[in-house]
Amino acid sequence: MVSFTKIQFENICRVLHEISTGNLGYRLRFSESDEYYNLQAKYLNLIGEVYTPYLVELAKHDKKANFPIFLEIHLREDLMIREVSHNIFELFGKKPLDYIGLSFRDLLTEESLKGWKKLKSNFYMPTPVQFGTRFNFQVNHWLYYTCFCYITGQPDGSFKVTSQKNEKYRDVNAMMRDMGLSNQIGNFKHSRFTIKEADTNKNRDKENLQNLLQFMEEHLEEPTPDMKSLAHRFGFNEKKLVKHFKMSYNQTPYAYFINKKMQRAMNLLQTTHLGIEDVAASVGYPTKSSFYKAFKKKFGIPPGAVEREI
Repeated sequence: MVSFTKIQFENICRVLHEISTGNLGYRLRFSESDEYYNLQAKYLNLIGEVYTPYLVELAKHDKKANFPIFLEIHLREDLMIREVSHNIFELFGKKPLDYIGLSFRDLLTEESLKGWKKLKSNFYMPTPVQFGTRFNFQVNHWLYYTCFCYITGQPDGSFKVTSQKNEKYRDVNAMMRDMGLSNQIGNFKHSRFTIKEADTNKNRDKENLQNLLQFMEEHLEEPTPDMKSLAHRFGFNEKKLVKHFKMSYNQTPYAYFINKKMQRAMNLLQTTHLGIEDVAASVGYPTKSSFYKAFKKKFGIPPGAVEREI
């Protein structure tokens, strides 16, 4: 008989409830031994990974949508927490006062701590601090919350970490309508392929490409993914993805991703005091040599030859 622990079951129910409200930010951690639980976790996490970029893209084109700050964490100059938004209990399960005086790193998962460590070296530069990155916030042993955050320096030397309410503003029915789906039983009846359906498919391919671009922009710090798995993730086979991408952007998805990484690397080298190894790691290159090769191929000069603007 299949069974989950109490906290595993509670977390699954919580993620299902949040998905039903349009909040796709929660992710379940995998078990080292329970394959059946991992199957549930993988499926629920996949829903969030696939549809979050889609909703973000919809939000950009929704003139009626209003995206206020829904998470705000105010850090002192020493990066200890000074204040948090009142809804942090709803998101992470602890009262706001419980966070005061903690280090911001105490809120993050191990994966996010690596990125946080690299970002901190830029916080005390002469130029104003303003970064955007994705953080994973630890909820409990089996659950974390992921969202895109902005880090901005304040005049008094403190910092604010904020995230906009752009991933939780539509109910499920609205989301299904936007995706061209229907929750009516008749939706599953067989019908002939029409011109209208062809147009819908073209629009969906275009939207999938936009989702892919959004994903690339938000994951430049990660290693370049396998193109086959990336294609399947966004509703294409590999050949179709390359064909559509070349038609729209005159280059392959792989080349586009590498160019974006190199542009970020050049910007970091010009505007920060980060060392070459740190810059390489921030754009997903595990070794200095592989980064050196890609950078020189793109710009014709080694990273060490870039003139700093600060």
